[in-house]
Amino acid sequence: MNEAVSILRFHAREPVTASVEELREGAQRLIAQAGGLIGASLNQSVEDPSAMLAIQHFKSEQDLLADWDKTSRTEEFFQMEEVLSDVPNWQRFRIEDNTGVRVGEFEPGTFVSISLRNAMPGHGRDLVDDLRDVFVVLNALPGFLGGVGGRLSDLESGVVGLAFWADEASYLRSLPAKTLYKIELFRKIS
Repeated sequence: MNEAVSILRFHAREPVTASVEELREGAQRLIAQAGGLIGASLNQSVEDPSAMLAIQHFKSEQDLLADWDKTSRTEEFFQMEEVLSDVPNWQRFRIEDNTGVRVGEFEPGTFVSISLRNAMPGHGRDLVDDLRDVFVVLNALPGFLGGVGGRLSDLESGVVGLAFWADEASYLRSLPAKTLYKIELFRKIS
């Protein structure tokens, strides 16, 4: 049974600093109640401080879904929704590649980059293999802490890659001159 990762993207309402603090506190309360949770992080976009990325790593997709069902009915969840400025975008994937540190093992103040690529139907596995090759190359770079990736649970041709970085400079040095897909950088705040 594959471990699974939940990715929740959203924007914090103004004033962002106060909203982020409320989100951090709420997330810590919810994480304390999660069953099957291996690790979690709350991350803030380097480019847009109101853009947030919550990542949770579970022992299985069943644990992830059970936690989401339970969490989405709690008072803490509804309180956290009050500091959001938009509807969260929730995705999940089964881990097919993992190297180095795992979700939640990288420290606050470090960074995570995220890429989402879409393959032609039936070719998601090929993109996972490409991602595995990218992680092998990145593993040789100073400042690369690890990475995790896999196909989206609800869209097998969608592949998510998360790379963990010691600092922003290490991430920037890793970028090729031109990328064929979007890569976003977030700083871990909790």
